[in-house]
Amino acid sequence: MPDTPAFDDTLAWQLRRGRPLDVGTPIIDIHSHVGPYFVHNPKMFGAEHLVEVMDRTGVDKSCIFSHRAVQSDWLSGNDETAGAVARFPNRFIGFAVADANFPDQIPSELERCFETLDLKHIKIHCALHQVPWDDRRYEPVLDFANERGCCVLVHTWPQCFDTYRKYAEKYPRITFIAAHLNYWDATDGHPWPKVVRECPNVYSDLCRSWTEYNYIAQAIAAFGAENLVWGSDFPFIGQPNQLAKVAYAKIPLGDKTKLLSLNALKIISGLI
Repeated sequence: MPDTPAFDDTLAWQLRRGRPLDVGTPIIDIHSHVGPYFVHNPKMFGAEHLVEVMDRTGVDKSCIFSHRAVQSDWLSGNDETAGAVARFPNRFIGFAVADANFPDQIPSELERCFETLDLKHIKIHCALHQVPWDDRRYEPVLDFANERGCCVLVHTWPQCFDTYRKYAEKYPRITFIAAHLNYWDATDGHPWPKVVRECPNVYSDLCRSWTEYNYIAQAIAAFGAENLVWGSDFPFIGQPNQLAKVAYAKIPLGDKTKLLSLNALKIISGLI
């Protein structure tokens, strides 16, 4: 049997005592939502509530985008994101949502988001916008992002492993972050870890509602700790829940710090 990584209990100890997590560097939530969504308690919608939760958990900054933008109206949704960033500029990094159903509008809207609204990166939701990741209508988004050298967080549909590899080579100045581990299922021979390991500008975030036993340690073994970033998917999933998965994982503290902080600080501009 392979050696079990050294388990550091520092963060689990902090959680058990109800303390905000502290890894010595800023903790970053790479994947959070703000604004109304039809399945949630209205008290959970607002940026104010997210900041309250961050204060309790020890999360220093959250990368945010509005529910409205990925669900029904990307233009007013981007305004909503910008409003939250304006109210909490030291806590939020705003992501502009690009809806590939409107490719002719994408360049001007992204220009507005970056130049006027002070949003920093881009979010794509292939499933809710019902445009597959390999569709050519994403070209205006990717051309813009490559020119800016920003991150693109993607809720992929379908999984499109080869598409990520193609885009990573064609758009080398983009940092791609596949949400929800791109629905990796921890089976032997799954193609996604190989893509992430071989493409230096492709990462995955860890947020998802279900969790196999020891999946954080399994993910590190498959992808490498340097290729993963932590996110909560707030308010779909609570930050405490998602933090506990890392805090209690049987992995070294150094790897936990990479997941919660160092990797995001490396790839996301505007965090410090």
